[in-house]
Amino acid sequence: MKFSTLCLHAIRLGGAVTTASVLRDLQAPQLDASFDSQFGAPRCSGAATSCDSGSSLLVGRSNTAISEQNHPNTITACADGNGGSTSSHINRIIVRAGNVFQADPSNILVPGRTATIIATVNSPNFSADMVDFYFASDATNPQWQRIGSLRPSRNGVGNVMISYTLPVGIKDTQAVRVQFRYMAWGTAPTSTCQGGLYNDRDDLVFDVILPSNSPSISPSLSSPQPSSQHSSQPSSQPSFQPSSQPSSQPSESTQPSSTPSSQPSSKPSELPSFQPSESPSDQPSSQPSESPSSQPSSMPSHQPSSQPSSQPSMVPSEMPSTKPSDKPSSQPSLQPSISSQPSITMQPSIVIETVTISGGLSINQDICSFSAAQLEAFVEATTKTIHSFACSNTADDNCSTEVTSACGSGRELRQLQASPWLLEYQVVKNFKCEVAACTSTADIAAVASIGNAVSSSIRDAMDTGAFLTVL
Repeated sequence: MKFSTLCLHAIRLGGAVTTASVLRDLQAPQLDASFDSQFGAPRCSGAATSCDSGSSLLVGRSNTAISEQNHPNTITACADGNGGSTSSHINRIIVRAGNVFQADPSNILVPGRTATIIATVNSPNFSADMVDFYFASDATNPQWQRIGSLRPSRNGVGNVMISYTLPVGIKDTQAVRVQFRYMAWGTAPTSTCQGGLYNDRDDLVFDVILPSNSPSISPSLSSPQPSSQHSSQPSSQPSFQPSSQPSSQPSESTQPSSTPSSQPSSKPSELPSFQPSESPSDQPSSQPSESPSSQPSSMPSHQPSSQPSSQPSMVPSEMPSTKPSDKPSSQPSLQPSISSQPSITMQPSIVIETVTISGGLSINQDICSFSAAQLEAFVEATTKTIHSFACSNTADDNCSTEVTSACGSGRELRQLQASPWLLEYQVVKNFKCEVAACTSTADIAAVASIGNAVSSSIRDAMDTGAFLTVL
């Protein structure tokens, strides 16, 4: 039994408030590309839910009977094949938010989220031709990464679709490449610019929206967990409620706290306070301050310091010490300090995020003619095979596999065209976010890494024959 190359992953985040979902309110448009002489290829500029090369910019190949405008329409000037007797070429490229089964017009193209490439190709031999898909995280210096290769679904003009995760990087201009290889079924591409009289490739350049590094103008009203890292700049207003956990470093405040800390600092302050505390500490510091306070405390410490100060106080205390409390307070202060710098939390997020990777398989046997028992057995065997590759390095409770559709059921989910896959599946993995909102660079990168790892493991199993051997 043979399988065609699988449709790669389509990822969604289960319930997370990510950078992309925050940006939904931008109501970005669907953009049509125009030829950009700087890149030598069609380009869409600005935030968008999709980028479309249109119905004329890419039609044709080189200077053949159907000549392509501005050929070769590639960033790196990769020339098209000039064989003129065969109409094998790319007509159109679209990049849109969402997976292959469903577009997401309410979302925009953001790194770390799922996008789909739709290539309209003219294939004279659909059973033998191949379409390769690539992406580059920086269109100004493209380092092409292969997403996968698919076979056209019919002779003549038709769409070939594949999903991938928009890469996370520092550049806001990305690109995709589609390569048409004539009579190449069963072979992997040897280059992103593979020679051939009837081969064609075209690029599409588009913008993505990078997350902002600027702080909020106003603080959040409530947060279930503090941030794992501090902001580069403080908020213009303080928080309304204190953090559930103390900060790992002291705040640099010009005003003293209204109540003392329940435990002393592990190290003394490098500079004295501008004003003394209203109440003494419950326990003395383990080391004395390097410089004395400019004014004495209004009340003395309960116990003396274990070491004397390096310099004497300017004014003596009014009352002697008694003794410290035996245990620190179990709860933090009722009111937070008003600090010119943000707090740094020691506790990470405990929010568990769900990543779902969807895909499909095309099979050369007519499984629709199987009996109910045969189809059930085939689905069970295929599920176990997918699970063995997709979840090989994950604990059972963090990874699950399910066949969601067999023999064409569930077609109401497809909006653009009927799916070519006889069997569709989902792999679900869980991971712990770095921050509660799952919006950090590391969280977005984790989503992309999980999706790429699952897709690569299944794709490699297909390419090497290991998938067929296990099944």
